[in-house]
Amino acid sequence: MSVETEWNGWLEALDVFRKTFGHCRVPLKVPGLGKWVGQQRANFDRLPVERLEQLYHLGFDFGPNRYWITRFLELLEYKRVYGHCNVPAKWPENPPLGHWVSTQRARKSIMPVGRRKLFDLIGMDWAPKETTWNRRYEELCEYQKIHGHCNVPEPWPENLQLGLWVSNVRARKKNLNRVQLRLLNDLRFDWNPKETTWRTHLIELAEYKEKHGDCDVPPKYAENLSLGNWVAVLRARGKENVPTAKVRQLAALDFEWAPARKQWWDERFAELVAFKKRFGHCLIPKNWPENPTLGDWVSTQRTLREKISPDRRRRLDELGFVWRIMEMSARKTWDERYQELVDFKKRFGHCDVPHEWPENRALAFWVGRQRGRDEKQLTQEQRQQLTDLGYDWDPREANWEERYAELKAFWLEYGHCNIPRDWKDRQLLEWLQRQRYRKETLSSERIGKLDELGFRWLGPERGNRRSAVDGRFVESSTI
Repeated sequence: MSVETEWNGWLEALDVFRKTFGHCRVPLKVPGLGKWVGQQRANFDRLPVERLEQLYHLGFDFGPNRYWITRFLELLEYKRVYGHCNVPAKWPENPPLGHWVSTQRARKSIMPVGRRKLFDLIGMDWAPKETTWNRRYEELCEYQKIHGHCNVPEPWPENLQLGLWVSNVRARKKNLNRVQLRLLNDLRFDWNPKETTWRTHLIELAEYKEKHGDCDVPPKYAENLSLGNWVAVLRARGKENVPTAKVRQLAALDFEWAPARKQWWDERFAELVAFKKRFGHCLIPKNWPENPTLGDWVSTQRTLREKISPDRRRRLDELGFVWRIMEMSARKTWDERYQELVDFKKRFGHCDVPHEWPENRALAFWVGRQRGRDEKQLTQEQRQQLTDLGYDWDPREANWEERYAELKAFWLEYGHCNIPRDWKDRQLLEWLQRQRYRKETLSSERIGKLDELGFRWLGPERGNRRSAVDGRFVESSTI
């Protein structure tokens, strides 16, 4: 009788036992079958993988090895689907399997020989990180042969993983062993490509200046497109965003950070000089019809007078430039502003002067200051005058009551406070959201008013689910 025939015979006998008794725990006293079952249980790690699967699917009792064999066969199925055994440590489809595989690799040195052989039979990669590193290194060698360097772009569309790997290698140089460092250095691996690019372009810029007399490389410089783009990017970033040491290197070449802006300023200044010769002064109207651009420029110089460079300010001063064309009016007293507020109240029926009220912006600013920085300076009499006039010391309080009234109107109409997320009044929705999260900051009076409407607070005591995004307690369909 062949070994295969004998195996199938015992397997059929075990299947008959299972169907009769409902399990595969055959007692030793059962002639023949009991002994055979015990041998398979004791020597499971010597069985071919196919036979191990047959026993498992039959419901065979492997005893204390049951968990290990279950995970091993799950790994075998993973290998059939994905072509390898490198299960991610936190594989979402089966988190225990990923953790188990990592543990088996860590215990390789103390693992029984039979189990290790089973792993080897299905192609277990005992050092996947090293395998991946070697594969990427081979890909980098091919890249270097083709392009002459190792600066793989990130992302590189032809091999996204290689670009990411090269970036990680640079960031984690300290984690590489001596062999890996030697292999990369043999390829002339550039550990700091940004610094290499900087040194290269700085040399090219110096050569350009020697040839042309300045550093104004055109953005589409035909002889060196890379240099033109580099200079354009530098100017777009701005001097303040470049390290001081590099700014000094550029300054040594008389690098101009804003050549177009400098040229624009000089052109406008020349137009101003011509205006002065013609009219004898620099008082150009902002919307001067002959040259509206010059009028706007002059106005901008006055606005930015504190930020203009000393050289430009000196040139304007020598031309007789007038920095302030109108003396500021004397500051009005508190009583004068109060009277303006009284007049406003008579006219509009309230004291809420709009922040940008064009008729009297000074009054709008003064009204805001009374509850802000000037509040501590008010006398008791002044405070009382404002209160008697109906001045709102806390506009947020009035806003709360206004929103509460809107919520109550909704409650009276619909019988609840669960406003849908697509409700037309976005301000009410946002206010409602804030109340749910800020119960601990509300006064007991406000909490009571909301509770009277059956308001539902968000929190663990309400049994709502916690958002996976920010950890807050939220509801699924309403605010």
